[in-house]
Amino acid sequence: MSRDFVFGVDLDGVCGDYTAAFRQVVAEERGVAPESLPVERSWDFSEWGIDSAEEFDRLHRIAVMERRIFRDMPAFPGASEALWRLSDA
Repeated sequence: MSRDFVFGVDLDGVCGDYTAAFRQVVAEERGVAPESLPVERSWDFSEWGIDSAEEFDRLHRIAVMERRIFRDMPAFPGASEALWRLSDA
């Protein structure tokens, strides 16, 4: 039996700027300027007019499945280097 070690890493808000990437998708879906959606927001994005869990799920699904934001979201400074150090260890 293989006992390979797998180390999971949270991407959104830890390694990359989920808010910036999601903000762009929400703005495009709603036809508004990204700047109209405040960067400082609560956990439920209510400041962006997302008023239900269903609406968040719909927008998040578009962002992740169609727009592939986890592939393209801006990485936080030092995230790549830290992940390489963890991988090497």
